[in-house]
Amino acid sequence: MIPRSPPTPKDNMKRLLLLALALAFAATAAEAKTYYVNASRPNNNGNGLKASTAKKTIQAAVNLAVADDTILVYPGEYAPFKTNNKKIVIKSVKGASQTKIVKTVALHDAALAQLGKPWTETYWDSYGKKQTYSSAPYTKGKDTTLAGFLFDGKNRSIDFVLGISGGTAKSCSIQRMGSSYGYGVAVVNATLTGSTIMNNQALSTIAQKSILSRCRILNNNHDDVGVSQSRLCHCLFVGNRNRYMGSYGTMAVFDATTLINCTIAENRSMWPYAPFSHKSKYYNCILRNNRRDNASGGSSVHNTDAGNTYSRTYQNNRDPKFASGGYTLAKGSPCIDQGTIPAAIKSLVGSVDLAGVKRIRGKAIDMGCYEY
Repeated sequence: MIPRSPPTPKDNMKRLLLLALALAFAATAAEAKTYYVNASRPNNNGNGLKASTAKKTIQAAVNLAVADDTILVYPGEYAPFKTNNKKIVIKSVKGASQTKIVKTVALHDAALAQLGKPWTETYWDSYGKKQTYSSAPYTKGKDTTLAGFLFDGKNRSIDFVLGISGGTAKSCSIQRMGSSYGYGVAVVNATLTGSTIMNNQALSTIAQKSILSRCRILNNNHDDVGVSQSRLCHCLFVGNRNRYMGSYGTMAVFDATTLINCTIAENRSMWPYAPFSHKSKYYNCILRNNRRDNASGGSSVHNTDAGNTYSRTYQNNRDPKFASGGYTLAKGSPCIDQGTIPAAIKSLVGSVDLAGVKRIRGKAIDMGCYEY
């Protein structure tokens, strides 16, 4: 048996360093806390560390939370809040059907959930002079995670109001956002998974610079662009209206957006001189019965435009054979097993469709947001 050499000072130093790192990690993990929020509490005087001492507002709990903490929110209505991109999880106890974030009448130039850090935009005005605009609602950051909230604008018309700005939202719903000035983005610089954006009015944009996965975007009446500089995967985009009647910009339903395995149907562009889609990329999508108004006052089917990329996309208003009463594929649909997964989207496809069903159950991936 070969005798082991005694440890050198260098070996001892390495061991001490590893031990110190392990202890630091353990201490950090042990310090992670859970805070509780309950709208039925009389005030924010509780320490928030137990259900019986819960905070009354989400903002009060956010102010106490540090990285890796969790905030559990009981059913009720809550005011908008800011997290400044803290690495925390804010989760409802009973889900979006019972836990609402609502805006007050006085809310202006803000987001219902402002999750990232504010940033400043620099631009040149019409006189060639450099200007700086601090735009707090356009927050950037992805560390805050929300789960199970309903963001309800209650159709109040307030200027410059957004839904979710920055961060990650799971199983959330954004509805009835409104803006008297015609500006208000439902989602900006955010990532949404398994969420719904529906029945919003007078929004400038439904989603901007965001990633939407397995989401339903339904029956929104928006001004300007519908979805801009974003990525949609396994999304159902149905019954939306782009109603802008001005003469500025592109005003497309999709602008500079990538769509992967999405079903896009029954949408209408009400600005006759704008394309339905502009500089966007489509992979394995279904486009069906989308319409655009024309200069004579009527409307016509309009599913594709020049300047876009369409890869294995079912278009030209051919019948994809949807199942009765919805947008899943019926038996014999020409969209079954007809998709492809090129290298450009391989890492983005994911393992399940909009309904949570395993993706690729046959010879190849199906077109649209549902796997047959």
